[in-house]
Amino acid sequence: MKSWHLLISFYKSYIFLSGIFTLLSAYTLFLYGPPSYTIIFWFKLLTTGTIIYYISNYKKSDFYYYMNFGLSKLHLWSSTLAFDFLICFVALLVTETYR
Repeated sequence: MKSWHLLISFYKSYIFLSGIFTLLSAYTLFLYGPPSYTIIFWFKLLTTGTIIYYISNYKKSDFYYYMNFGLSKLHLWSSTLAFDFLICFVALLVTETYR
């Protein structure tokens, strides 16, 4: 139970920018349709990499907090990215459905 609260706490540092890029991806899909999936994929991948780089370099001390509770960087990032890509997939699916 405690690890869920810690994962949510970590995700809060990531959700704002990721949410903006997910909405931009959905808007691109809405405007240009299925041919834009390749662009959306690379856009999401590059922006996610940039966010990971930023958080890993400028919030290094925050990782010690999570490590003290037994959560590794790999666990934090894999959980966060899995949830983020799930949200992006659902947003794109809803956009494609209502397009």
